[in-house]
Amino acid sequence: MKYYLLSGMDEKNDYNFFPDITKKFSKDLKKFNTIVYIPTYPENNEKCKELSKSKKFENIGIYFERSIVLDDSYNTKEIKSIINENELFFLYGGNPYKQIDFINRNNITSLIRNKTIIGLSAGSINMCKNAICTKDEDFEESKMYTGMGLVDFSIEPHFNCNKIEILDDLKKFSKVTNIYALEDDAYIIVENNNIDFYRKCLFN
Repeated sequence: MKYYLLSGMDEKNDYNFFPDITKKFSKDLKKFNTIVYIPTYPENNEKCKELSKSKKFENIGIYFERSIVLDDSYNTKEIKSIINENELFFLYGGNPYKQIDFINRNNITSLIRNKTIIGLSAGSINMCKNAICTKDEDFEESKMYTGMGLVDFSIEPHFNCNKIEILDDLKKFSKVTNIYALEDDAYIIVENNNIDFYRKCLFN
């Protein structure tokens, strides 16, 4: 198993991957023929179709023969079959609550635990045992909820130290869990028992 917990994408580069993680993906991901996306909008079939045509990996020289986006058009039996047949998964960004609901409804966690998993923003949040979604323009309040439990720590993506109210919420949640606050170009790689941090701030 290998997990990549990403915070964000490169806004200055058409929201493609940052150069540092690009180098690691170029080394690690070319062996895979298929990538399976788990979106944060499983109810939106059209948007999921767009995601399946994403060029973000092609833009960094990685070409998959097939891209699959799991959504509500699949039943649980079909989802489990797709997961069992593949090894690379991408938990995409967006609304973490919709994504974790989809994951729980289809009992996905136990099936992908030992696979290669990329999390982006909301996807990274949901990979944690204690998932934390902090308030912003989309969410009225900060909440902690039960995540997938793939890692024991929690993360705060898109971290901005100038958001004092968010800092107060993170300090409160840090009484329950270690929180790694990641700026957009920061990320964490977990492989077996090794955890490598690339630019982070720890709340404890």
